[in-house]
Amino acid sequence: MFLKNSFFSLLLSIAPSPGKLIRYVVEDGEHLDANQPFAEMEVMKMYLPLVVSEAGTVRFINQPGSVLEPGDLIAILTLDDPSRVKHAIPYDGQLPKVEQNTVDERAHNKFKQAKRNLELILQGYDAQSKMLDSLKVLLETLKNPELPYLELQV
Repeated sequence: MFLKNSFFSLLLSIAPSPGKLIRYVVEDGEHLDANQPFAEMEVMKMYLPLVVSEAGTVRFINQPGSVLEPGDLIAILTLDDPSRVKHAIPYDGQLPKVEQNTVDERAHNKFKQAKRNLELILQGYDAQSKMLDSLKVLLETLKNPELPYLELQV
């Protein structure tokens, strides 16, 4: 994966997934052509070549053997032709109006949503801000005598 930064005319290479930087296949400061590999990375017992998308001179940041997480900087590529960087154009149009979703406030729907939020928290997702509210809603709906009947209707 590559991030382009036109301000510095650099191409920053970042790790595509967690893994280990095995080796560089070119020397630091060497010129690379477009689509040429510059390093190898081990990801889940597989060796993946890391390839530049544009021509330029590479400068390495990490050492071989480094453990890399997604988003870690591996190398900087100074582009031969900085004009090849595509610039983002700000959107100046009008965004469509979003309709308000009508939430079904019946007990069985509130119960299902609260249960789902708590299951996600138990699975390790970061939804701690919803935990107390979801637990309160879950306990309230369990006390509601309409809950079994509403479940049978669906």
